[in-house]
Amino acid sequence: MAVVVCVLLSAQRILQMERDVARTTAIDNAARYSEVLQAFRSVYTTEVVMRAAESGVLATHDYEHRSGTIPLPVTLTKLLGERLGQAGGARIALYSAHPFPRRTPVAALDDFQLEAIAALSAQPEDTFVRLVQGPQGSLVRYAVADRMGTECVACHNSHPDSPKRDWVVGDVRGVLEVAHPVSAAASSLHSDLEFTIRLLSAVGIAALAILGLTALRQRRMAGRNLRAAEAAELATLRIQQEMRARVEAEEGRLAAELQAQHVQKVESLGLLAGGIAHDFNNLLVGILGHAQLAQIKLGANDPIHAHLQMVEQGGLKAGALTAKLLDYVGGSPAEAKPVDLNRCVDEFTPLMSAATIGRAGLAVELEQGLPMVLADQTQVEQILLNLVTNAVEASDNSGCLITVRSGIAEPEEGDERWGLNEHTSTLHHVFLEIEDEGSGIDAATRARMFDPFYSTKSAGRGLGLSTILGIVKAHKGSLLVQSHPGAGTRIRVGFPVALPPISERK
Repeated sequence: MAVVVCVLLSAQRILQMERDVARTTAIDNAARYSEVLQAFRSVYTTEVVMRAAESGVLATHDYEHRSGTIPLPVTLTKLLGERLGQAGGARIALYSAHPFPRRTPVAALDDFQLEAIAALSAQPEDTFVRLVQGPQGSLVRYAVADRMGTECVACHNSHPDSPKRDWVVGDVRGVLEVAHPVSAAASSLHSDLEFTIRLLSAVGIAALAILGLTALRQRRMAGRNLRAAEAAELATLRIQQEMRARVEAEEGRLAAELQAQHVQKVESLGLLAGGIAHDFNNLLVGILGHAQLAQIKLGANDPIHAHLQMVEQGGLKAGALTAKLLDYVGGSPAEAKPVDLNRCVDEFTPLMSAATIGRAGLAVELEQGLPMVLADQTQVEQILLNLVTNAVEASDNSGCLITVRSGIAEPEEGDERWGLNEHTSTLHHVFLEIEDEGSGIDAATRARMFDPFYSTKSAGRGLGLSTILGIVKAHKGSLLVQSHPGAGTRIRVGFPVALPPISERK
């Protein structure tokens, strides 16, 4: 009997031990499920969701219906739990007193779930375990608190689906429950863990693929933007270059038109002045001739004789004025012969010094060894006198200096040249240059300074510079003017050499 009782007790003990072992194993397996899911959720949150957010990829519970998104940690954890449950008979549940408002409604929480929320909210460090009977047999329901970690707080407080905005680290977000069959716990543990590893690997590979594709897309977009910016910059440079070229071409065209208009104006004025001078000169010959004949017939004592003398003097002055007009158009005959410009300046220096004394200083800088020029010395002296007189009048005090120079140079240099192209020699020119430190000439005055009868002086007749222009034309020379307001004036008159320079003779 005792043996039977012992055997029965031993069997009962063994059965109890088997049940205890199975229950303990089920609890251990449920705990491992819970630990694996929590670890997976933490890794997925930090290594996938947070990095995806940095690349602009949104995590949402309805990821299946929104392209370019990934599941929330809780959504993927539930999915993993469901897969694990299908493989090993376990059931995974995540529930909370603060559910997401957009989540599809589920059945009301049962008694165990309500008790687990209350117990774990009060003691979040504990576990809540019950052995219950279900339709499929005994189940171990193992529940732990789902607490907010550091990586979760910011996301939950800013996520549009979050039910609260004041989460802090350590708050109980909800409950993670693993319901594991007692009988199948030991046999399914290995396969469940293997499935877990495979699922984690697949999720990791998928997450890395998403991040890689996102990075590649951003890199391609950055490359396209860079190429577009470079193309836009090149186009802008080309447009700027074309605009500059057009502006320069337009400025050149306008300058050429102004020069052509000026040449045409000078030629027209020359033709007009020359025609008037010749016709007027012919009339003066008759007037002077009749005045002289009348004086001879009347005698010196006749009262009308004095009036005829005044007529004669007026005619002579009119004749001098006509001569100046002929000088302007180059129609006055010049006694051209070889002239040494340096000698001409030396002989005329006393008269120039007398014109400048007390009003400006005079300096003479002559280049030695200049070739002779074909010129009328009287007209050369007239050029010197007119230019020096104008320089003196432009000087505002005795401290100004007037410089007379001579030299040899090509005829193409300068700021402004008057229409002498048809007369200008291609040989070297020997020049006379008068430079002053006076008030200078503005652009409007420079444009008209050689016109006949144009003068800026109250007492001037406007024929001094026009006469110089006519003399230069008659000598087939060149004329250069450089002047700006406040910077003085430099006028250079060039005469073609009588013979080529010694260095060019063969």
